[in-house]
Amino acid sequence: MAIFKLLKTYVYKTSIKAKLMILTFALIIFPLSVTSIIMFKNMTDMYKESVYKLSDMSLEYISHVIESKLLTALNTANLIAIDDSVQEILSKNIDDYKMEEQLTDMKNLSNYLQSYTADAIVERVRLGVRDGLIYSNFSEYFVNLDKLKEYAWFDMMRNNKYINSCYWIPSSAHGVENLPNARNVISCVKFIHSIKNFDSIIGLVFVDIPIKELNLALTRGGLTKDAVTLAIDNNNIVIASTDNISSLGEVNNLIDRILESDKETIKISGIEYQVHFKEIDAFNWKIVSLMPIEIIQRERNKNVLFTIILVVTLAGMTLLMGNFLYKSTLRRIKQIVVSMKEVQNGNLNTILLGESEDEIGQIERNYNFMIRRIRELIDETRILAERNRDAEYKYHQAQINPHFLYNTINTISWMAMDYGASKVCHMLKLLSDFYKLNLHSYKDDILLSDQIKHVELYVEIQNMKYDNSVRLEVNIPRELYSCRTPNMLLQPLVENSILHGIMAREDKQGTINICAEKNGNDLVISIIDDGIGMDEDTLLKINSCQDIGEKYGIYNINERIKLKYGAEYGLVFTSIKSKGTRVDVRIPYVV
Repeated sequence: MAIFKLLKTYVYKTSIKAKLMILTFALIIFPLSVTSIIMFKNMTDMYKESVYKLSDMSLEYISHVIESKLLTALNTANLIAIDDSVQEILSKNIDDYKMEEQLTDMKNLSNYLQSYTADAIVERVRLGVRDGLIYSNFSEYFVNLDKLKEYAWFDMMRNNKYINSCYWIPSSAHGVENLPNARNVISCVKFIHSIKNFDSIIGLVFVDIPIKELNLALTRGGLTKDAVTLAIDNNNIVIASTDNISSLGEVNNLIDRILESDKETIKISGIEYQVHFKEIDAFNWKIVSLMPIEIIQRERNKNVLFTIILVVTLAGMTLLMGNFLYKSTLRRIKQIVVSMKEVQNGNLNTILLGESEDEIGQIERNYNFMIRRIRELIDETRILAERNRDAEYKYHQAQINPHFLYNTINTISWMAMDYGASKVCHMLKLLSDFYKLNLHSYKDDILLSDQIKHVELYVEIQNMKYDNSVRLEVNIPRELYSCRTPNMLLQPLVENSILHGIMAREDKQGTINICAEKNGNDLVISIIDDGIGMDEDTLLKINSCQDIGEKYGIYNINERIKLKYGAEYGLVFTSIKSKGTRVDVRIPYVV
């Protein structure tokens, strides 16, 4: 009881941070340490078993590749041995075998044998032919059969009657290494028996596989670069190996020891190896892997070290997390302060999570509500500003019509006094059409074709006043007529060209040319007149909207465009005194 009471007193007096650290140690670090110790004891056996499995997979892959290459060579030898053309040529009687016929047969056989080398596995195919033929000693595709009889393997093949299979001979042993173009190969050697008399040997076929191809298969399939992998034939001779075979010394003297040590260890030149091999049953070959025990232990130690580092790291991270746990509340409050400073700097996109149900979570949610409300008020203010700008735009638009209406009525009155009623009727018809188009004023924009029609009616009305003094030319591509343009855009500009340009000339006659083009994403409409033009000072004032005077309609158009589309759009005037004036209207290209 005294110990329990003492422990209880300690817990009450200990800080929350210390309590959390003790709890973390008891629930996480201690169980983790015990588990790691148990894992260390089982690590060696587990790793050894995994090495066995990986070695089995590696040897299975290598044996499959080697067997595939050997089968290719064997099938090639079988096909050649029973080929009708080969049987016919090799069975010919030498006594009545003419030289021309021999040369032809040599060429045909050479081409036939060469066709098998298209396979990347087969490097070369040769025939052993009888002595006495002119090509038995003079071609890389043929070998003198009689010269091969002195080799032990020849008698072995003949005595054992390798009929349905073949005999595998390294190039160093089959007696043709001194021939031109001899290579380091393993040859699949097979007797060619006469189909008519099966006991009669009429030739011999060599199908060569490059040793380097077998070496490459062993290297690619090896478990590690330190493992030594061997390919051993049915006579227990090493045919191919990985490049590090020199570490074993004279390997052929060790074959019997190696083959007796499957899944056991063997010591060679002071190095202990783990032996593992896989048999290729079809040819009685073996693929042997010798893995240095030191490598296995080194890899195991790496895993053990990694586990230790992982355990220590996790324990350290756990302690650090426990040590800083008490600061989480302070960090949340600090985040609220930082967010408020962001708001002071104009950033209203900072939103807190506000997911917890404690007091700080309530503060975060109230803060988020305040930010959203501020953004809503800003959006409402922006909408009001846009409405005010739109009202100002419509007000400017409304200022254009009364001025022209007054002038037109004045013209009708003037013509009524000077001409007969028929003229007045025609004038009224034009005016009716003009204002029929003008009824579009309640729309924000109209087609460019309607703009041109509007201008044409206006010019015809003015020509009735000025005795056809104004010539109007329209040069606009038909595809641009469907573009959308602000209402009442061109007529005030044409009116300005007539009143302040052409009518200011001495002869009071002139031409107005309207053209348009697509410029990138913009539409540029140009009104060009040959009136009296302007000096540079006047031109500067108009382009800068200074000294508006009588040109209030031009100012309205420019302001409407800028309010609607932005400051980069509007009117640009160019003029040469006594030559004429050009105004370019730039608006967005909208169809």
